[in-house]
Amino acid sequence: MKHIFNILLVVFVFGSASAQMVMDKGYIKMEMTDISSTGAQSADLGMLKGAEMEVHFSGDKSLTSISLMGGMMNMSTLVDKKTNKTDLLINAMGSKMWAEETTETASANDVAKSVEGMKITYDESQTKEILGYTVMKATITRADQPNMKMEAWVSKDIKISSDFIPGMEDLKLKGYPLEINIDANGTKMSIVTRDIKNTIDESVFVLDTTGAEKIKMSDLSGMMGGMGM
Repeated sequence: MKHIFNILLVVFVFGSASAQMVMDKGYIKMEMTDISSTGAQSADLGMLKGAEMEVHFSGDKSLTSISLMGGMMNMSTLVDKKTNKTDLLINAMGSKMWAEETTETASANDVAKSVEGMKITYDESQTKEILGYTVMKATITRADQPNMKMEAWVSKDIKISSDFIPGMEDLKLKGYPLEINIDANGTKMSIVTRDIKNTIDESVFVLDTTGAEKIKMSDLSGMMGGMGM
């Protein structure tokens, strides 16, 4: 299931990189409403349905948190653009791991590699409304992965700053994706926005790394593979 981990990394990228918006500060909550697979891993994917992603952003800081398996596993990515520093904290059933990196090391990790070669095509003739925002269809593909396609419904009223994430400078979106549909090698996911607020509690930007094992960002993919992801 390693490709599932890589897909989740891409979702992190879209959520985090898109958090520099017209609003000075805010909160967005998204939910994985559906996930299925035609492969042998189909039974294992049920634990990901209902997974939630929350994005808090204010000024130079962005916190993206994903809760999986009914809260038994939580992944939080804190980005500080002012210091060019990214922290990733994982809490899996009480076992905590913490990784950090700067702009200089970000380009080599799996998150950066996951968006290399992506092509984004917009169809402004296809629009709909999500939570009061008009969104248009964007299709994301990669030439080296013909069996992977992402469909994002993007709001141009919520702007993106693609250099918000170190290593993501080449990622360009015309706005924030309020719905994401993924089809990768027979695995399908749907992620939709459930809530948007323009206020947050600034204390969320302080990660509690007490008792966490310090690891390298580059080790995460292998670790997730060992956990069945």
